[in-house]
Parts: sequence; structure tokens; C-alpha cells
Amino acid sequence: GECWGASNDDDLGPIRKIARTKSMSVSTTTSTTESSPNLMPHLSLPPSYKAPNLKLPIKENSLNRISSETMIRLMKGEFAEHFDRYLVIDCRYTYEYKGGHIPGAKNIHLRQGFDDVYKETRREGGGSMRGDRVAVVFHCEYSKHRGPKACDYFRQLDRLNNEYPKLTFPQLFVLDGGYRNFFRRHCEMCEGNYISMWDDAYQPECKRQTSEHRKSWSEQNGRSKRCSIRSRSRAPRKTLN
Repeated sequence: GECWGASNDDDLGPIRKIARTKSMSVSTTTSTTESSPNLMPHLSLPPSYKAPNLKLPIKENSLNRISSETMIRLMKGEFAEHFDRYLVIDCRYTYEYKGGHIPGAKNIHLRQGFDDVYKETRREGGGSMRGDRVAVVFHCEYSKHRGPKACDYFRQLDRLNNEYPKLTFPQLFVLDGGYRNFFRRHCEMCEGNYISMWDDAYQPECKRQTSEHRKSWSEQNGRSKRCSIRSRSRAPRKTLN
């Protein structure tokens, strides 16, 4: 049953440990939907590039979306054969998160915050935790823009900090339908309620955080372009022998 009536047109706190339980079989299916927007120049991949061996049922290969039902199974430990822990990154604005969220989710929507959480999680991975046994799940309200954008950026950070094809965190996912769909189907698994980004009571806060959000990501784009220009300008000139 659903927690509340709604149409189907669905537009790092602590890393939570997964209880050891008997795992269930995992299969993958694919479908084609929109791709996430570019945030920084994508790294060129060789023709032999293959996506990481994902260990959750996904809806598509480009964004690796998982359903709310798969998220519940992950929270209940049904994939403990593959994962020791999972990390949920809630990319909504602060007032949205405070209104209600998935237990243990870390609320980040500014670009610098993703830099910080990547470094923190990578440091943890240098200890007893293996990065390939951590499922990192991103979402926003609908998982249409903010969540996929953050997931894309996190993967690019991982590429920049490893020698291809190695990845510290190969298991990245986007929660399909976002928090809105998750709360609609599984409100009993949420902390708090659900506040939309467009709630009339929070429009001044929405305007302020939207401005901060855009500035944060535009600064990142500017730095990437400057670094690219500097790299080209320092390249040695070819000479004829």
C-alpha cells in the first residue's frame, strides 16, 4: 500500500552498517532515460570501457537507478553478501531534509560538500572498510537533476583520484523517483514527513538556497575550464627534426 495518494508522474551522515543476512539473487535490467547534466569536462574513456560490475538491480546503465523497493532491501540487509555498508546522500535543500528524510542520510547540495564527503569516505576506505563494498545512493526530491548531478560529480572525483580503470567507490546509484516517491511508498521507513522544494511556506529559503546552489556549481565549472586552458597552454610544442 501507499502512504498517501499521488500520481505516478514523479518528475553523508553516518555510513550505516548492514546486518549480515542471507543474500538474495541479483539480476539487472536496463532502460533508456535522460542522462545527467555535465558538471565538469567528462574524462575520455577508451573504447574498451565497461561499467563497474553493479550488484543491485538497476533500471538503466547510464545513471544506475534503483527502485524504492530495492532501497528498502538494501536498508534491511538483503544484499549483505555484496555490501558491508551503505551511504545515502540527500541532495535536497536543508528545509526539505529537515522536513523528513531516509534514516542516516547525509544532506549535501553544495559542490564543496561533495568534495568533503568524498575525501572523508575515502579516508575511511583506507582503513578496514573496502570502498567496493559500500553502496552510495544519491537522491533529491524527484531524482531528476540534483541527485543525478551529484552522482555524476562523485564518479568524476573518483576517476580523478585513481588511475583508470580503478575506482575506489564503483557502486554508485540514484534512487529512482527521489524522496517523494520513496516517502509515498514507504513513509514508515522515513524520519519525519515530506516537504516539497516548492512549498509556499519556504519560498524565501528556496530562493536563497537555489542561489547558493547555482553559485557553488558555477564556480566548479569555472575552475574546470581554467585548469583545462592552463593545461593546454603548458603543453610542449612539437618541433620538426
